[in-house]
Amino acid sequence: MAQQKNKLLKAVTPYIPYVLLSVTAYFLFKKFFKGGTTKDVPKLAVDKSNLSKDEFYLKNIAENQYNAMNEWGTNLTLLFSGLDTLNADDLKQIYNDFGKRCSNVSVFPGTYQCITEYRDLLQWYVSELSGGDLTKMKGIWTKTGIF
Repeated sequence: MAQQKNKLLKAVTPYIPYVLLSVTAYFLFKKFFKGGTTKDVPKLAVDKSNLSKDEFYLKNIAENQYNAMNEWGTNLTLLFSGLDTLNADDLKQIYNDFGKRCSNVSVFPGTYQCITEYRDLLQWYVSELSGGDLTKMKGIWTKTGIF
């Protein structure tokens, strides 16, 4: 039995420094790069009584805006779907829910690290859209007075 333990210990020992280094790197990376992908922006005034949709629905649209732009390329269908029927307060609520976000990658399982600066929703549009698509998006947001 002792001989089996010694064999196992000899087999595992060379890998211990790599495991310790990986765990240390994970915690250091998480500490110094914070691991977050969302920050608050100064909130726009929203008249909740003017919302045409419930807040959960609008929060879902904010998430879809991010999902449409975060990965490689831009999903224009998802990005524009349903925005043109919303009123100014709906759009302001979406802007507030979006906050400031960065493009991210998953470095370690369950963590995401920013690879760009934090941008609000309108900054994302300027970064991701051009030409007619940007003009169309500006037209949708004109009623809010912020774009």
